[in-house]
Amino acid sequence: MNPSVPVLEQDQIVSMPSPAGGSSERTPSQTPQTPTKRLEKDVERDSIHSNDVPWEAYPERIADVRRGLQQRHIHMFALAGTIGTGLFLSSGKALAEAGPLGALLGYSLMGLITAAVAYTASEMSAFSPMSGGFVRHTTKFIDPVLGAVTGWNFWYSMAITAVVELVATCILVSYWAPQVHIAILVTVFWIPMILINLGPVRFYGEVEFGFALLKITLIVILLLVGIVITAGGGPNHESIGFRYWRDPGPFRQLFKLTLNGDRTIGGSWGRFLAVWSTLINAAFAYGNIQVVAIAGCETKNPRVAIPKAVNKLFTRVVLFYISSVFMIGLLLPSTEPLLLSGSGTAAQSPFVIAMHRAGIRVLPDFVNAVVLSSAFSSGVSCIFIASRSLVGLAEDGNAPAFFSRTNRLGNPWVAVVFSSAFGALGYLSVTEKSMNVLLWLINLSAIAGLVSWIILCIGYLRFYAAVKAQGYTRDELPYQAPFQPFTAWFALVMVILITFFSGFKVFLKGQFSVADFLSNYINIFTFLGLYIAWKFYNRDRQIYRPATKIDLSEFEAIHKEREQNLGTLPTRTISRSSRRERLFVCLC
Repeated sequence: MNPSVPVLEQDQIVSMPSPAGGSSERTPSQTPQTPTKRLEKDVERDSIHSNDVPWEAYPERIADVRRGLQQRHIHMFALAGTIGTGLFLSSGKALAEAGPLGALLGYSLMGLITAAVAYTASEMSAFSPMSGGFVRHTTKFIDPVLGAVTGWNFWYSMAITAVVELVATCILVSYWAPQVHIAILVTVFWIPMILINLGPVRFYGEVEFGFALLKITLIVILLLVGIVITAGGGPNHESIGFRYWRDPGPFRQLFKLTLNGDRTIGGSWGRFLAVWSTLINAAFAYGNIQVVAIAGCETKNPRVAIPKAVNKLFTRVVLFYISSVFMIGLLLPSTEPLLLSGSGTAAQSPFVIAMHRAGIRVLPDFVNAVVLSSAFSSGVSCIFIASRSLVGLAEDGNAPAFFSRTNRLGNPWVAVVFSSAFGALGYLSVTEKSMNVLLWLINLSAIAGLVSWIILCIGYLRFYAAVKAQGYTRDELPYQAPFQPFTAWFALVMVILITFFSGFKVFLKGQFSVADFLSNYINIFTFLGLYIAWKFYNRDRQIYRPATKIDLSEFEAIHKEREQNLGTLPTRTISRSSRRERLFVCLC
């Protein structure tokens, strides 16, 4: 049992002088008016940290949303947030389009980009932990109007992505029970997704922790089995080695413009387009990697939890994603027709196809079960992120105030229910014609997510400029992302290129399609249109805040924490009495 956690009285957190001059004193309406007795009750004493800073000490705390996640939860989110159905199912498409080396290059480059985005978001979240994450940072560091538009854009992206994962879950179940109507499956999985998000935040953390362990277990098993098969240890005792890198080769020689392959592009240009298409496919596979920074704001001590989790992110991306794509390139030829079967179940997984080719028949059901849990887990996480973004919008005055209402468990139930309501779109998958509408929405949500990444990187660059302009040093930050600001610039430029050339096929001769053009670019036009209209409505001509006027009063709180030794971890942070936590240490 940890010692009692100190609880700061209201007069200790109300006034906070600004280092830039002036005062950032909170008004009574801005200051949480929660009685001390309730604060003591809400701070859990079984945390893995013995010196946690109580979440009430953070002036950024909003409404009554409670921070119930622990360090080990955020560590696993750093891993589980980057593992989804894209790795288990869609990675085969990358191999079929670009070849083993082309797929490896695409996933490696996208891994660098997504890691750069996560590092950038985490530095801002560790400095200013807010429910809503980078959406509220956009308001704080750039402009309130841009923050509002970005917030709604990001919320929409997460809400639609939750629907996509819900439908994916139902399709995966149909692998075992094809006779069950899809509408029944949508209802069966939709309700638990909502209930998990309506419970205590810590319960959500435990559920995601369990799903993460399943994903890790599956990847480790598949990689080990892949090594055995490659070395000739499978039932057919056939050694593969780098056979498929020689024939049909490391790259696909022709890039297909149509599904039936009646139009192709060859040569260096064709190979480049193949790798580029893999890059776009990898962006979907890596998923919402910024969940580390957003979920980290829900911990009791985000300024400690976020840095410790994100520091291991890059290693995990390399270990799980890059090694998996490399293994797939060894096990299967890029000409394998089943890679593009589009079944959406374990039968499409490149690992399962490789097991069948090697004579192993026992893994498909296991793979389908874990991929199903992955899709369900991702859907739960998307609702979680969407609801927190909506709460942030409400607290900034960009959404109705009732979205910030919480239940007795400290959960923003109105935001959760509203964000979950989009699950009704899952019933569009009942018929094939309606499913096309849903696929169109999927493309829209993917582009919306990339637009959010662009704004995130711009927000960081403004934050970086403000720190420098106001005389602070990066050594004063609770977390310093590596190679900044070059990391943010690299991510910004690459994400802009990916976003604007995501629909490059429509610009090729004879390939223009109105439907394809709109699905790839209408979200960009909508975002810009909303931003301009909102600016005119508010009669606001300011594009961004001057660096010297950006509020960096959090530095004062950070200095106080360090002076009082509240922001440090003890030498041993995890109880040796817990088998689950010992397993967690081994994995991390």
